[in-house]
Amino acid sequence: EASPGHQDRRWLEMGLELDHASLTEEEEGGLSAFSHDAMAAARMLRSRGALVEAEEGAPSAGWTALGRELDSSGLSEAEEAGLSCQGRDALVVARGLRAREAR
Repeated sequence: EASPGHQDRRWLEMGLELDHASLTEEEEGGLSAFSHDAMAAARMLRSRGALVEAEEGAPSAGWTALGRELDSSGLSEAEEAGLSCQGRDALVVARGLRAREAR
C-alpha cells in the first residue's frame, strides 16, 4: 500500500497535469470534485511559489496517458461506470484533448 505522502504526491501530479491540459470551463465542469480539488491545490501551490522546479515542469503525462488508453480501449458504458472517479476524469480529459486535436 502506498504511503500517505506518496498518495498526496500522485494527487498533486494529477492536479498539475490537469492544469497543464488547459481545459475549458466546460471540460473542467465534467470533472469530479476530487479532480477539481487536485487542480485547485496545484494552482494554489504554483501561485505561491511553493512548487519546486521539477514539479512545475511538464507533467509526467501519467493521467493523460491513462485516459488516452482508456479512450482507445472501446469500453462499454457499464465498464466506464465501473471506473474510479480518477479513471473517469482521465477519460473525460483524454476525450476533450482528442476533440481539440481533431479541430
